[in-house]
Amino acid sequence: MLLRAFILSVSTIFLINKVSAQEVITLQSALETAVHNYGTIKAKESYRLSSQESVELAKRQYLPNLNLSVQQDFGTVNGQNGPLYGFGGYGVASSGLPLPEQNWNASFGALYLANVNWEFFSFGKAKQRVKVAQFKNQRDTRDLSDEIFQHKIKVAAAYLNVLAAKKLKLSYEKNLGRTDTIRRIVEVKEKNGLVPGVDLSLAKADYANAMITYTKAKDNEQEQENKLAQLMGIPSQEFRLDSTILKRIPTDLPSEKKLGPKRPPSSCIL
Repeated sequence: MLLRAFILSVSTIFLINKVSAQEVITLQSALETAVHNYGTIKAKESYRLSSQESVELAKRQYLPNLNLSVQQDFGTVNGQNGPLYGFGGYGVASSGLPLPEQNWNASFGALYLANVNWEFFSFGKAKQRVKVAQFKNQRDTRDLSDEIFQHKIKVAAAYLNVLAAKKLKLSYEKNLGRTDTIRRIVEVKEKNGLVPGVDLSLAKADYANAMITYTKAKDNEQEQENKLAQLMGIPSQEFRLDSTILKRIPTDLPSEKKLGPKRPPSSCIL
């Protein structure tokens, strides 16, 4: 008996320390985690970086293009037998005089070429390539900003839904405790003949209904937490959220300057 009590006390202390050590996730940290981990945002960030490099590539294409070619031949006068390198330049397969029959009398030859290409007169083509690349980069940047903005809205909505689900679960849990207390009181009274049996049946029905509602509230809380975890790009878990945003008034309220000038009433518009 003492051993069971000791194990129970140690387990309780461990669970309390685990719960207290769990980090409280604020709305700001949830948004930052979601933006950093979500796959779609990562993909669009890669597109933006790629288009940014395309701008630099389009600018470098206007510069002179220098191509080098190296050729080293080991072969006969009728065919080439050896390495050839002509990437970006000229590939020349030189040979000597033809012979009436094939032979393997190898000879040595080397050829080194340098080729410079520069479109000095591009007739605005180079500038237009740069402009197209810049417009593409601007498009990808705006697309990334829109995706981040929309995703933050989804995360904030999911965050508030989890808070609401937790509050509802707490309310239904208290209602379950109240109906359980009433059920036990009515059960004792029914045994002593103070109330009819129908009152006990009604109390049990209320308790069963409260239990079903509480179970649905727990399922809803877990579903909302799974949605939040999916939007944040992290494994599903039980969250400890900052509920102070439901109790305090926002410090920065919109003013008339931020809302812009007032429009005249509709009756004054001609």
